[in-house]
Amino acid sequence: MLTRVDLHNYQVDAVNHILTHWRSALFMDMGTGKTASVLTAIADLFNFCLIYGVLIVAPRRVAETVWKQEAEIWEQTAHLRVNILRGTNKGTLVRNLQTPHHVWVINYEALPWLFTRLNQVFLRRGRPLPFNMIVFDELTRVKNSEGTRIKPWFTPNSKGYRMIDHFPLRVGLTGTPTPNGYWDLFGQMLALDDGARLGTEQTDYQSWYFHQDFHTRKRVPMKGAREKIQGKIADITFSIQADRYLDLPPYIYNDVIVDLPAKARAIYDSLETEMFADIGDTQLSITNMAALTTKCRQVANGAVIDTEDARKVHNVHDAKLEALDDIMEEAAGQAIFCAYVYVADMKRIKARYDGKYSVAFIGPGVSDTAALEIINEWNRGTYDLLLAHPKSAGHGLNIQFGGHQLAFFGQDYNLEEYLQTCARLRRQGQPSPYVIIHRIMARDTVDLVVKGVLDDKEVDQQRLRNALEALENEDGDRQRLRESLESLEGNEDDQQRLQAALEAYKQRKLGARVAA
Repeated sequence: MLTRVDLHNYQVDAVNHILTHWRSALFMDMGTGKTASVLTAIADLFNFCLIYGVLIVAPRRVAETVWKQEAEIWEQTAHLRVNILRGTNKGTLVRNLQTPHHVWVINYEALPWLFTRLNQVFLRRGRPLPFNMIVFDELTRVKNSEGTRIKPWFTPNSKGYRMIDHFPLRVGLTGTPTPNGYWDLFGQMLALDDGARLGTEQTDYQSWYFHQDFHTRKRVPMKGAREKIQGKIADITFSIQADRYLDLPPYIYNDVIVDLPAKARAIYDSLETEMFADIGDTQLSITNMAALTTKCRQVANGAVIDTEDARKVHNVHDAKLEALDDIMEEAAGQAIFCAYVYVADMKRIKARYDGKYSVAFIGPGVSDTAALEIINEWNRGTYDLLLAHPKSAGHGLNIQFGGHQLAFFGQDYNLEEYLQTCARLRRQGQPSPYVIIHRIMARDTVDLVVKGVLDDKEVDQQRLRNALEALENEDGDRQRLRESLESLEGNEDDQQRLQAALEAYKQRKLGARVAA
């Protein structure tokens, strides 16, 4: 069993951040131990009698397979009684909700049900909720403050009270705070601080910090807006980047560019230019740009879903499958984790390799229990190929022991899912000295556009993380200087040198503000 001694120094800092900030955002990279840090802080808060129950909201598979299991392997958290609210029997769920525990874990999809039951079983009967602390695991799930799952929690009732007001202690966790740019921060901060830092209205947030690009019609931060936002949220934010604290294997990117066969190229070009194409005896007609992008990506992958009958799939080419053949052969027995976007592609891959390789699949139709067993078997080296959609395997799953190669058969625009999927293999405990990311893309198609968009988003996110860490380091430097100055009382020479250093620090800070 692990103990506090096994926590990394930055994890101890994360625990202290939670203990000293009733509203806190932990922007910690995937694999840096967010879960253990939060559970340790929860145990301490119980010891200090500051909380009497914790509600953890997490992606479904993370809720099912991570939090309870993680609490059991740490000495300081093993005593915590963790109740996973799951199942379809509503009576059993309500009884579990009323059974004394330290921690309740629920998935985001069940939040509307929980909201209704908390009102019925507790608040309308004059009973307090069984928890006064809430943890949002993957905070980006609440970035849409108007979403049907989260909005009721922030809507005042007839007496002016909101459900979220029953949680004075709030923690948000994510390794990807800005998957689509700084616009995503508004909903996340609102969930934590009720609008104290970025405002309570998204329209105000837009008018303060963004303007609309004339050509793309997208919201773009104004000059200096990024720095202002960073400064606003820095006080409650704890940011850790794995590369700077952990000895993680580096990524090796292998971009596999395939050429579309002549027939597939003609279909793709016709769709892209005319929004119309003939595929065999079927005619595809696209009416809007969103649908056009989707169909172009499907053509690039090799299988197009019929616009009239979603159950019908038109096979256009096998160029990407042939590229995956090469990757499997070159792996020479090493396992491959393959991410797909469309179910039609997953079915084609399974059909191609079943019988030739040992293939497993995590996704729709696979229960959480079955998925956990598949993960265990994968980590034991049972499978040659593991297929998963980023939404099913992008968060919290420890599959780094089963392989070090990931192949993207296709990519989506979602940076968070992309980074989280890559991080399933690049984690502590990965036995390989490197992780290979194969990105299979079709030449002169929307595939390359998607890659460019993801690269731009990642740069924007990296800037935020670097800025937040710089602000934290400045505060730490200033505090250390002051502590040293106080400890050397009576030693005038050392005091003068430190006083000069502190003044120099103040001048640097002033200069930075003037420059901004």
